[in-house]
Order: sequence, then C-alpha cells, then structure tokens
Amino acid sequence: MSCRLLVLSDVHANWPALESVLEDAAGRYDTVWFLGDAMGYGPFPIECLEYLRDQVCVSRWRTGNHDLGIFNRVPDFAWANVASATLAIHRRELAALRPDLLTWLDGFATLERCGPLGCQLGRGQQVWTHANLENNLNIYLFPSSTHDTRLNLLRLRTHLPQPKQCAWLLAGHSHIPCLFQLPAAETDYLRARPLTIRWGEPISVAGDHYYLNPGSVGQPRDGNPAACYMLLDTQELTATWRRVEYRVDITVAEMRNKNLRFDYGYPVESLQRWYEQGGTPDTIGKLANIYQRMPDGLSAIAYP
Repeated sequence: MSCRLLVLSDVHANWPALESVLEDAAGRYDTVWFLGDAMGYGPFPIECLEYLRDQVCVSRWRTGNHDLGIFNRVPDFAWANVASATLAIHRRELAALRPDLLTWLDGFATLERCGPLGCQLGRGQQVWTHANLENNLNIYLFPSSTHDTRLNLLRLRTHLPQPKQCAWLLAGHSHIPCLFQLPAAETDYLRARPLTIRWGEPISVAGDHYYLNPGSVGQPRDGNPAACYMLLDTQELTATWRRVEYRVDITVAEMRNKNLRFDYGYPVESLQRWYEQGGTPDTIGKLANIYQRMPDGLSAIAYP
C-alpha cells in the first residue's frame, strides 16, 4: 500500500519549478497528489498540464480556481489583471497547439472538484481541497487569517468518519506553506495553533487534527522564491516540507520569447518580480504575527 505521498499545489504553468521538484523528490514518494492550479501565470501550460494529466490519477487531483478560470467557471471571483491576462494566453495556446489537453481539462475542471474529498490512507484520515472546506474560492487559509484557518480546522471533524482520531486537512490556494494543530477532542477553535516548519525536517502530525498547506511549486508567496512541496508519510505520520531552487531565468526568458514569437502579452516585469522575490509585500505579510521567516524554515510565533 502506498504510504509516502508527494503533495503538490499551485504549479501555475512553471515547468522549470515542477521539474526541479520532481528531481528533488525522486525516490522519496510512492504516489502523487495534486491540490490544484496547473494553469495561470507561467509560460509552460502545455508541459505542466500534460505531466499532471498523465502522472496524477484524477482521483488524487483537486481542481484549482485557475483551472476553472480558463473556462470562466469561477462564480463571483475578482481576477487580478495578471491572472486574467495569463489565463487568456493559456487558453489560446492550448487551443492552437494542444486542443486535446484543452478538451480534457474542459471535461475535468468543475467547481465540485475544487472542494473537499475525504479518504483514509495509512494511519490517518485526510480531507483534500483546493481552498477550504466550504469550497469558497474567495477565502484563503493564510497563516494570518486565523479566524478562517482555525475555524476550518475545527470543522474538519464534520467531514470525518472517526472525528476523534488523527486527521489532516490538506489545502493549497494561498501559495504559503502552513501547519496548524488542534487537539482532536478540542471544541474551541481558538485553541488551534501554528507549528514551526523546518525545511527538509520530518514533523510529527500524529494523534490530533492538522491543517497542512504544502506551499506553491510554481509561484511561492512567502518571501522565499524556491519551489515548495510536501512529503506526507501516512504510516509514520510525518509531514516534510522541502524547498528547491530552480532556474527562474528560464521561466522569465520563455515569457519574453513567447511574447516576441506569438505576441502573447505576458506581463513579464510583474511576474519576474514575484518569482525573484517569492511573492509581494502583501503576500509575504500574510505570515504576520504567526510565522517568522528563517533561513531554515518558518518559526511559529506564540499567540493567544
């Protein structure tokens, strides 16, 4: 039985980042789970979508808002200009060069597939979702969004067959790695607390309920430009976050190249700043009062 899971999220058409993650993770996992957002932002929609379609079973894939956005299927969602521009480019490129991939995604990308999927692998219970348990794509479980984050962790028990046993809520969407813990029998959501994450160091996620966000492969937003992913061992009950440097210059060069060849209009300057800085001051601020950025990880800050 597969117990070592490679958990990816928010690849966002950044093949150099995904390729570096896969090289780093080689031999460390048995199966791949994907929390959504293959599309949007980066210049490699074909390469990323083809890999994920071929290598990730559809039962282990949650759809992201950008995967829906390429078909205008996200209700009441305000897109940033950069996001809407790149989604239009991706649809145009897929339609021209790989209509088979566009057709496949058209049949697969539904709002229902964004939302929570429960299962039990190994010794823990899991609920997988792109954004949150409510499947509200306007709500991000940022570390600093403590009300939504803690409340989702409390509500996790309502999705479990065995609510008083070990369980994990796994979500992406925020592009920021995160780990919160709440005792399984606790009824006060304010008791949920952040736990320190050390890159490459297994962390026990046994016994209680946990919210785990693997961070983003293709567009990290926590102030660290290195691609981020997570390994989850469902037998040992550990989670390990890993960071991998990749060739940002290749991603940026490909955007410029496609603008010249196809007049695509990638907003290169904005995206290059995001890639090189690991987000924006606003996104990095989502760590405020919860995590302190350290060279070797994210150090949890005690709070009431």
